[in-house]
Amino acid sequence: MKNQQQSRPYVPDYDWLWTQPPSYTRTLRAIISHSDAAVLRTAFTSFIRSLQHDENGVAGRGGWAIYPNVSESEPHAVVADIVSGGEDVADAICDGADELFEKLTATPGIKIQWRQLDTGATKSTNGD
Repeated sequence: MKNQQQSRPYVPDYDWLWTQPPSYTRTLRAIISHSDAAVLRTAFTSFIRSLQHDENGVAGRGGWAIYPNVSESEPHAVVADIVSGGEDVADAICDGADELFEKLTATPGIKIQWRQLDTGATKSTNGD
């Protein structure tokens, strides 16, 4: 698992993205932090509200979804997982990461750290 340090756009690691068959999902974790918890929550909530939501309330766009990870979040850090699978997994993960980075770093002081999570355990069941 490769980690990328904060406040830089995500740089695709194609070895990580393409090492599993298309039936497996990939999860890119974003750890978003700010010294002011209220500023962080406002920026993150605005970002989530700007996205499309499916009938189950899941936010995302164009082949990727984002899942806030409440159990791992803290007052000054929000953890969110960008998830995608299928043949266009690389494009979708990169699009999600780019959109998150662009919108959230528009707020001064926000920092983002990227973590590529292990891909072996999550198999898509939607027939991709």
